[in-house]
Amino acid sequence: MEYKEIKNEGLKREFELLVKAKDLEKRVEEELNSIAATIKVPGFRPGKVPFSLVKQRHSEKVFFNITEKLLDECGKKALEENNIRPAMQPNVELINKAEEGKDILAKMFLEVLPDITLVDFSNKPFDKYISEVSSEDVDVVLERLAKSQKDFVSIKNDRVSKKGDGLVINYIGTIDGKVFEGSEGKDFKVELGAQNSLPGFEEKLTGVKKGEKVLVNTFFPKDYFKENLREKAVAFNIEVRDILESKDFKVDDNLAKKNGMQDLSILKENVKKQLTKNSSDMSFSIIKRDMLDFLEEKHDFILPDSMVKFELESIFEQTKNDDVNKKIEGKDKKEDIDKAKNKEYKELAERRVKLGLIISEIGMKNQIRVEQKEIENAIMLHTQQYPGKEKEIMDYYKNNPQAVSAIRGPIFEDKVINFILSKCKINKNNIDQKQLSEKLADSQSIENKKDGKKNPSSKVLKKDTVKKSKK
Repeated sequence: MEYKEIKNEGLKREFELLVKAKDLEKRVEEELNSIAATIKVPGFRPGKVPFSLVKQRHSEKVFFNITEKLLDECGKKALEENNIRPAMQPNVELINKAEEGKDILAKMFLEVLPDITLVDFSNKPFDKYISEVSSEDVDVVLERLAKSQKDFVSIKNDRVSKKGDGLVINYIGTIDGKVFEGSEGKDFKVELGAQNSLPGFEEKLTGVKKGEKVLVNTFFPKDYFKENLREKAVAFNIEVRDILESKDFKVDDNLAKKNGMQDLSILKENVKKQLTKNSSDMSFSIIKRDMLDFLEEKHDFILPDSMVKFELESIFEQTKNDDVNKKIEGKDKKEDIDKAKNKEYKELAERRVKLGLIISEIGMKNQIRVEQKEIENAIMLHTQQYPGKEKEIMDYYKNNPQAVSAIRGPIFEDKVINFILSKCKINKNNIDQKQLSEKLADSQSIENKKDGKKNPSSKVLKKDTVKKSKK
């Protein structure tokens, strides 16, 4: 295998790859012999299949597989011997047709990662906003929690139902006079005004009395989860079994028990822990935004076009359902809107690629790695959001390396940011929870202006950027 560099301009490289016919023939024969030793063919014992038969059946496939492998090996040799780190997967194109008995010529096109001179950030001061959680902060959350909880009890007086009530009903539904699967229910609870039912269902049950029978004519929406029922008219014969009125919870032990806690003191303790974590997360988000802006501003290097294009395509894919006819800065022509969006998204793609490369470079030079345990902990936290589906989620990550990469990227990014912060001068500022929330809102407002009104991802370091920049 031979190669020679034929283009070296900026970040772009081209190599001519040569695979000699004799090398190709040798490897093909070795592979065919390996197949012959194990292949099973009716009428022949294992290992005794005539080589001519093996060649007849498998030579074409083996030839092209070996051609691909040898070109790949030749390309890797060119990269390794020239200490090249490709920005993206190199593209290989055949110059001549791959035929037995002939040398194979191909071109390899790629972009290299830029040389990045990292700035000295040890003297750069950053403001860190810290908010201690007070008892008043805990009380505010508990009051909000109490108002969000509802305890329904049967009404004592004989009145009609109203918005906010809960009803206990029996129902039978029919389509064209016939019952259907799932059309009957007993002691079913409906909250009036919650808009959790079919169109008009709750409205028809407003103003009725206990024991009353009601006919509700409605229809299944076009996005109903059961396809066979979508947009079909349905009639429900309903019997109102009970009318319930909601009672707000007080901030006491009953509220704690409603939320799975033993008593109020434990609930308060858990609320304080969560608020403390939220404060820490908000504080980190603010200083991280300042750090990313600093890194982007202080570094200047050429970006690989292939990486920007890949990121741009990813952004368009994530935002393809946006209303392309929405006005942008007063423009009402579709071509102007598309032009503005293209510019906006390209700037976002360039920012992401630039920051991704900087962070990856800092991580590589300082030997920052994501440990397997950190990935496992992140997956475990994710599974806790879906009780009862833990095994299903764990199996998903086990069988999808790309999903694991999506977790590894943000962990790596935050580890690098924390490393940088550990080397910088940090000015600590104590503020209250409201001020911290306002600081975060201001930071996110600036972020949206930099990253576009709809930021498809809160992480600047995408999994592909991490993977490809570490080659």
